[in-house]
Amino acid sequence: MKDTTHRRTAEQRKAQAEALHASIIDQVRQLADSGQWRTFLEFARSFYAYSLNNLLLILAQHPDATMVAGFRQWQTKGRQVRNGEHSIKIFGYSVKKTASTDENGDAGPEERTMHYFPVLSVFDISQTDPIDGAPVPQNPTQQLTGAQDHGVIVPLTAYLVAADGPSQYSN
Repeated sequence: MKDTTHRRTAEQRKAQAEALHASIIDQVRQLADSGQWRTFLEFARSFYAYSLNNLLLILAQHPDATMVAGFRQWQTKGRQVRNGEHSIKIFGYSVKKTASTDENGDAGPEERTMHYFPVLSVFDISQTDPIDGAPVPQNPTQQLTGAQDHGVIVPLTAYLVAADGPSQYSN
């Protein structure tokens, strides 16, 4: 049986990598020049960074969640949680400081710190509507979908194999 796979020369692989790199630079410049990227980053930055435990809780309760915030947080972002939506439960964190008391009920010189983890309710953006038409910045990047790898898989695999030696990356 004849091997029909097309093997590229080192120069061809280098040219392909340079073209991909140039494409990335061009796309980043377009994003940087458009106000859309800055607007999206400002919006995305306004969300809390959730712990791994809370991310797992969010995923288990709402697998399609993309942007999660509390009821009042959504209102400050120009969104309103729809009536009847079920919240996603996560753990919060709080510290309460109290003065210690003696047997007579008098405040002592030491302060007690109590740490606790209340259950909080959050909602995904898909559970909200804009307030008075307030826009939500759309992510300006596009996720690659479908079977087309845009020429990335082969050079990436080759790079990983060369960097790590033969391993789980090779076929």
